[in-house]
Amino acid sequence: HDRSTRSVRQFMRKFGHPDLDDTQVRDALWLLEMQRDGMLMYTSCGWFFEELSGIETVQILQYASRVIQLAQETGQENVEPEFLRRLAEARSNLPEFGNGETIYNTWIKPAVVDLCKVGAHFAISSMFDGHRAEPQFCYDIQPLDYRNAESGAARLALGQVNVTSRITRESRDLTFAVVHMGDQVLHAGVHEHTNAESYTTLVTTAMAAFTAGDFVEVLRLLDQHFDRMLYSLKSLFKDEQKRILDIILSRTLQDAEASYQKIYEKHGALLLFLKEMGQPLPDVLRYTAEFVLNRDLKSTFEVDPVDLVRIATLMEMVKREGVQVDQAGVGFAAGNSLTRLLLRLQQNPSDRETLERANVLTTLLHGMPFPINYWHAQNVYYSILNTGLPAINEAADAATLEWKTRFLALGEKLQISVPEFEPAGELQLAG
Repeated sequence: HDRSTRSVRQFMRKFGHPDLDDTQVRDALWLLEMQRDGMLMYTSCGWFFEELSGIETVQILQYASRVIQLAQETGQENVEPEFLRRLAEARSNLPEFGNGETIYNTWIKPAVVDLCKVGAHFAISSMFDGHRAEPQFCYDIQPLDYRNAESGAARLALGQVNVTSRITRESRDLTFAVVHMGDQVLHAGVHEHTNAESYTTLVTTAMAAFTAGDFVEVLRLLDQHFDRMLYSLKSLFKDEQKRILDIILSRTLQDAEASYQKIYEKHGALLLFLKEMGQPLPDVLRYTAEFVLNRDLKSTFEVDPVDLVRIATLMEMVKREGVQVDQAGVGFAAGNSLTRLLLRLQQNPSDRETLERANVLTTLLHGMPFPINYWHAQNVYYSILNTGLPAINEAADAATLEWKTRFLALGEKLQISVPEFEPAGELQLAG
């Protein structure tokens, strides 16, 4: 749907009163949106379901919740208490879900979005992406002021932002603050911006306490100003929530990998000595060696050009130390490395260096003590065979025939049926 200002004005000129001002247009849009969600609330899937907690019922309850929210914001009677009382009479078939009221409070209520929650989403995301003015679904976000500071792993951000709904045209200037102490420990507060002096005082005092390392005082000041920091990573929209958690996890995993690497470098010789002496390996050292060597194998296969010497060295260490290879992970990375190499060859079939690397890599992979899926690489090779080889057949110089020999040899390694080729019958070399 086109919800642009131009489209709304055209709609109102056609169907509304000609003298509506901006506030009245916003109220009209509000009421129309409430009516739309009211109709969606009666979607047929809500009447045909087997379980109260199923996706069908949860969806129409979300529409109902939106109607209740819009009704309250337009000054109408709050019908939510009576709605919940009636929902409580509807029992779930699953004892753990109780009744409709429990389901509503567990899944529906936390999903309700208002302008403050959108502001909290922006504030929290800014700790990981910076304060970019990007729209979020049906909301436009415009930063008005942004201050941030770091102290070790801790970070603080305060600012002002304007959030506008594209649907109802509701717009508010919000003040926000967010404190991230590392990993998942994050707290944020948001409220409507009403007092410039109060905001300036908050920025000055909170920044001073944070710079001094008095984090307890920072949290006290923010709790007092925002009447508790109600928002956390759980307040992010679902898609963004996963992305931010992936960022946090990647940093945590990097630290863990570095720790494993240090342990392996320090005690790897002891692990080898114990194996040579026939002594049982302590689990912690065995797990460390498996993690480090498997990670190194996968990361080496994922970097172009693949360091074939390093792969061979790592596989020798795997064999020598009796490490269990992550067959699925390493095998997948190995197969992808060959596919990438053949894709480069497909772009420039006459590249002898790429062809030779593909031959050597394929030979190396054949010696791996675990299965590798060559399906993607075989498909690329077959495409080159059908499109590039006819042109090669017309040539008769020694370099071309050498390329053809090496290319067909690669096909045999990939277990692809290749045409018969007898170079002696095609070219006479001067003696």
